[in-house]
Parts: sequence; C-alpha cells; structure tokens
Amino acid sequence: MSAADEEPRRGIVRRTREGTGRAKLAEVARRAGVSTATVSRTFNEPDKVSQAVREKVREAAHAVNWVPNAAARALASSRTHIAGAIIPTLDNEIFARQISGLQQVFSESGYDLLIGCSNYDPEEGLRQARAMTARGVEAIALVGETHPPELFEIIDDQHIPYVLTYTFHAGATRPLIGFDNREAFRRVTRHLLDLGHRRFAVVLQPIENNDRATARFDGIVAALGEAGVGLADDD
Repeated sequence: MSAADEEPRRGIVRRTREGTGRAKLAEVARRAGVSTATVSRTFNEPDKVSQAVREKVREAAHAVNWVPNAAARALASSRTHIAGAIIPTLDNEIFARQISGLQQVFSESGYDLLIGCSNYDPEEGLRQARAMTARGVEAIALVGETHPPELFEIIDDQHIPYVLTYTFHAGATRPLIGFDNREAFRRVTRHLLDLGHRRFAVVLQPIENNDRATARFDGIVAALGEAGVGLADDD
C-alpha cells in the first residue's frame, strides 16, 4: 500500500454519526432519571405520564438534541399524534387566534398541529381534509357547517373525532362549539330597535360559502321584519 493510499482522499469528510436511536434514547433516560420505557411513553402516550416527568424527559431530549422518529413512533404505537385544523383564512385575526389556542392545547397533550386554509372554497377545504387524513391525523377542527358531504364521509369512514367551531344551534346532528350566529345578531338588532333606531344598513363580509355570515344576516333581517322595519336603500 502506498503512502497515498494511506492518506484520506481530499474532499471527503468522514464523520461518525452521533448516537441515535436506542443509544440516544438511553442517554435521554439517564439524564431525566427515568427508564427508556418512560421516555417512549412520554412521546407515544403522554397522557399516561405526569406533567413533571414529561417536562424532565423533554428537557433531557432537548439537551442531547434528540428527536423521536415520527414514522417509527406511528408504526410502533399505531398513533401519529397529529391533529388538523382547517380554517377559512389566516388573514382574519379571529382564526389566527383560534390556531394559536389549538396549538397550545394540542402541544400540551403531545400532539402536533397541521393547518390548512380553505380560502372559503369548499373544494379546497375537501382537498385539505383528504391530505390530512392521508397523514393520519387523529382529530380535526373545522370552521362552520358548510362543507362538502364528501368531507364528512371521509372523517366518518375513518372514525376521526372532529368538531365544527364558531357555530351552534339547537338540534344540531354534528358536534358544534360556538354560538348561535343568527340568534346573536337578532338580539343585537333587537337591542338597537329598542333604543329607537329605525334606519339600518348592514356591512358584512361575503356570505358565499360562509354559513356564519349568512346566519348573522338572517338574524338581522328577522329582527327588522318582526319590527316592521326594512334595510335602508343603498342609494
């Protein structure tokens, strides 16, 4: 063997991989003062581990720059620990705050959050739902009730828990959380009528594919109709 053969070839940097897999798992367990099973449980079944232990394990994992393999976790536990949220837009502060709250709560329970925007297009919302279910989301939060039937078929067929936000009314057949948009705006309009106002104009966001805005407008018109008052002409 020549001297040239003994020298490392230029341009090639040989690196030994830092401890990964079970080696780093053991290091995280040692630093946190728990078993490797507890480390795995912290990431795979966080609800079975106390908050104090979860914090110690996550701090130890951060200290050694260890991130559990999501694909391996999903295969081992049949869980992805991913939730999804499909909102109309991020341009509206209300929905941005909703996402912030959802992410905080899901994160506390060991879930990551996928976000999709429909841009008030039902077909885009359906596409986002299909993509999320393909990723194995374990729960989905939607906004309003106006969605293509195919979307509900997908989440019902796969038994994915879901909730429809920013809406509520008696007799609903699907899980809702929010308020009755029609009744709320009927009461607001009724209050203005009781104050003596009789000339009304309405400025609303577009109501196409927006059941919340539609319900609010219906509530206004209903209250005005009960009082025998109409909307002012737009001229």
